[in-house]
Amino acid sequence: MRAVVLFDPVSSGEMLKKTAHEMGFKVIAVFTQSMESFEEIYHVSQEHLFQGCDAIIVSNDITSILEELKKRAFKIVGAIAASEGGVEAADEIANVLGLWKNRFDLSVARRDKGEMRKVLKSSDLSCPNFTICHSEQEATDFAQKHLFPLIIKTPKGSATSQVYECDDQKALINNFHKIYGKPDIYGTIASCCVLEEYIGGKEYIIDTFSDGHKVFVTDVWVYEKIHSDTFRNIYYNVLLVPLEDPSVKPLIDYAIRVAEIFGVERGPAHIEIKDDPVRGPTLIEIGTRFGGMRIPQFVKKYTNFDPYKASIEVLVEGQTKIPLPLIYKKKLAIAFFPQMKGGKIEQIQGIEQIKKLSSYDTHILNVKIEDIIPPSSHVGTIPLVGFFAHSDREQLLRDLHSAHELFKISYLR
Repeated sequence: MRAVVLFDPVSSGEMLKKTAHEMGFKVIAVFTQSMESFEEIYHVSQEHLFQGCDAIIVSNDITSILEELKKRAFKIVGAIAASEGGVEAADEIANVLGLWKNRFDLSVARRDKGEMRKVLKSSDLSCPNFTICHSEQEATDFAQKHLFPLIIKTPKGSATSQVYECDDQKALINNFHKIYGKPDIYGTIASCCVLEEYIGGKEYIIDTFSDGHKVFVTDVWVYEKIHSDTFRNIYYNVLLVPLEDPSVKPLIDYAIRVAEIFGVERGPAHIEIKDDPVRGPTLIEIGTRFGGMRIPQFVKKYTNFDPYKASIEVLVEGQTKIPLPLIYKKKLAIAFFPQMKGGKIEQIQGIEQIKKLSSYDTHILNVKIEDIIPPSSHVGTIPLVGFFAHSDREQLLRDLHSAHELFKISYLR
């Protein structure tokens, strides 16, 4: 029996399990983090994680994973990263087993932000000045030669966790020590920090898909973020931008070049870009996996493209076909409902009213009454995410505004 190995099939990648079964494959799920980590980051139980899995391996050690795979009575035909934490392991297993994959020599650069910057800097594309610092002194030395604000980040994080905008040297030193030697969102201890010049302009998601021959852009989104007293760049709204919008053509062209430079030959890539007023389109980061926030599920539902089926096809058979043109049935948006303060939840209000909005599609509520929650910072700390779709963009925007007005959390004193 043929089987595909799915690395960390959770959140956006969870539907790969169902799709693989529909295509006649068995599913071997490899979870590279502890169950406690998945529950904390994605708000899911072990029981939920294990649903739809024909075999389960919990390990982030490549040798151990290979040994466990040999014990399974399946012919392994594909290794697929289903979320960010499983990207490197999927590449390594595919390389050892001789399966279809992206360029293996660039695997680390597609995950590690420091190595990512090195590859970008060596290309002909826009790239900020940066350094990889292992000490406070190295960070302050860089700051003396570059203007604030500066951005400092953990090398292998995600979901905006441990990404800090620093306005002065005091903030830089403070944030350096929040990262260096500390565990990232996946529990990996950071042995360095990536420090770089601030990139201005609007921030976009450009999701691409490589069919084994060519890179295509499947969806473009623009971020709307807000600041609180303690955190910056908190997710608020993400709005779909039509692929034919002329304002995003330079971003699309840039994203395709990024995918090519980083050796993305098969499957999805999630690319975040800022349209800097001086530099032009500039890469924030690339990940060879689905976009988060369940974006591929949204794309599957409202277009003629199934990213899950295509991913399995291209990483099992080496190629697939992308429907052209890509047709969107509705305008789409994702709303985040961050909390400016935390505490023990007394009441959660507004969800039933939000469900009555004409654009409402679905939502994910990550908290319950009596939970103790912190003020929102990265995506994993935002209690509610709502998905909205409508044929009329103006109505969609009105509903987003209404949803933000309706949702309330009150706290026990």
